[in-house]
Amino acid sequence: GATLGVPKILGINCCANDGVLAFNDLSREVYIEFLHYFLATTTESLREQMQRGGQPNLNTDIVKSMFFAMPSLDEQKRVVLFIDQATTRLDTLIEKTERSIALIKERRAALITAAVTGQIDLRAAA
Repeated sequence: GATLGVPKILGINCCANDGVLAFNDLSREVYIEFLHYFLATTTESLREQMQRGGQPNLNTDIVKSMFFAMPSLDEQKRVVLFIDQATTRLDTLIEKTERSIALIKERRAALITAAVTGQIDLRAAA
């Protein structure tokens, strides 16, 4: 279940169990990172399709029946570069947001502590 339909790029030769679907000897017209990003967009729909059976599992027939656009190799590389750059920007924004949230929670806790311990005169606010 949890890893069903989750694509990965493996950079080494290895043995894998029968729950792994691998692509060997891809066409030179397919940029592996482009295919990876495309397959990542299909994870949820593949999971929904697999939930109909008792034991969710992908097979080659399911993957063979999938269609995907295959622009020129240069265009695939440009798409991957765009996605990588956008992802980096989003990751940076997420990191900054998480730091801001942590700081706000810390300041909130300090404010509550100051109010409860009498360090802040709340009578003037009322």
